[in-house]
Amino acid sequence: MRQTDEELKNNLRMMNNKQVSKKYQVSIGTVCNWRRKLGVKKERAFEVREKIINAFKDDITLKSRTSIEDKIGVTKRQFVFFLQTTKRDDVLKITGVTLCTYYNWFKKYGIKRTRKTSVRKVLKHINKEGLIEKLKIFPPDKLAKQFGVTTSAMYYWFKKFNIHPQEYREFWV
Repeated sequence: MRQTDEELKNNLRMMNNKQVSKKYQVSIGTVCNWRRKLGVKKERAFEVREKIINAFKDDITLKSRTSIEDKIGVTKRQFVFFLQTTKRDDVLKITGVTLCTYYNWFKKYGIKRTRKTSVRKVLKHINKEGLIEKLKIFPPDKLAKQFGVTTSAMYYWFKKFNIHPQEYREFWV
């Protein structure tokens, strides 16, 4: 037996099509038809972002035991997506939380943080000749991507080894 329309609408708002399909044991096509008939649209990423920003403008308190998703009216999945796709400084500015809280959210939701590899670790065993050989194959930006470091870091090492990347421009074509 299907739940009332209000409960169904609420589930359609809070879950994605696959989750609703699994819960009610119906096809995804049926879920799409329900969305259409009940007038429940899937929220797009920019709408979720606006919703989160507006919720934090209302000065919500994060100290109680109620989950953050319930307080701001988004699903866990939407909040995780917001954290993954928004720069750290922007999240801190929007939410007004400390850096510690920000990293605790990553831990709580099991989000893997991406870290740039330390330039010293990567280039520790490369000498000037090795770097020149690599530079003959790749331009500085591609070389930086290959090592997993920033382009600025690569230019730092070029300067340290007294290498002028523009001299190897002919090799990159």
